[in-house]
Amino acid sequence: MIGPLMATVITLTNMWGSLAVDTVGARAVSYVPSGQEEVLARLQDGSGGIALCWPWFAMSGPTGCRRHGVARYHDFAVVRRDESAQFSELTLRLVSNDETRRAFPHDFSLTAVFRLEKTLTVKLVGENTGEDSFCVSEMLHPYFRVGSVRECRVTGFSGCTYRDAAHPELGESRVWQGDYAVTEGARIFAFPADGTHAISLQDPVLGRTLALTSCGDIKTVVWSPGETSARGTNVTSQLASGEWRTFVCVENGTCYADRAYTLAPGERHVLSRTIELLKK
Repeated sequence: MIGPLMATVITLTNMWGSLAVDTVGARAVSYVPSGQEEVLARLQDGSGGIALCWPWFAMSGPTGCRRHGVARYHDFAVVRRDESAQFSELTLRLVSNDETRRAFPHDFSLTAVFRLEKTLTVKLVGENTGEDSFCVSEMLHPYFRVGSVRECRVTGFSGCTYRDAAHPELGESRVWQGDYAVTEGARIFAFPADGTHAISLQDPVLGRTLALTSCGDIKTVVWSPGETSARGTNVTSQLASGEWRTFVCVENGTCYADRAYTLAPGERHVLSRTIELLKK
């Protein structure tokens, strides 16, 4: 059993703003573009930010597994830190060890790269360093701070097939048209496996739009717990009363186990998300 880890927060600052990253879980906990307000939600219990889910999402790992993989529960080592007035970049890495093998009995190297310039880019690189193949389902799991979640819309999903997490019996062959007005629960939108995918989160209350581009993913999950499920077992965080109104998660990756990919020995996979704050 892993005991509590001491958080080490590394802050990068340049002409474009500031970024704070906790080495435990390689989790970005604050992103403030220059002259703007905080982009990420930090919840009362200390969760939030941009969490890394690897090598499984939700509870799709081994029997008895912890939620959202092993990466979020371990301390990453600092590999490199580059800073200048124009850009800053931080590279963190987790290498398989006796603790990780208790939950995930495979050898791997997981590298998280954070690049702060006009945009913020988070890149997750998983590599199989062992002698056996293993499956991975993963997500970059950002909690975006919003003025009022029920006023938010996500654009860029027209033509995508989707699945409603509350109604899995309906499958995922339906096609979405138009903008998505954020509602309680999770909807999972599918993208082609290749290329760059671009969507945007519009927040009229805070008067801003977040342009989100990604690579290496096939799914985007838009999730808001709502008042009902905020008290349920589907929420890792212990939300304060009404806190669900202040954030929305727009996650990208492979999502559930039935969409996992296989890493053969020596292979690696890159998942990325770029965030740009646009004025209204």
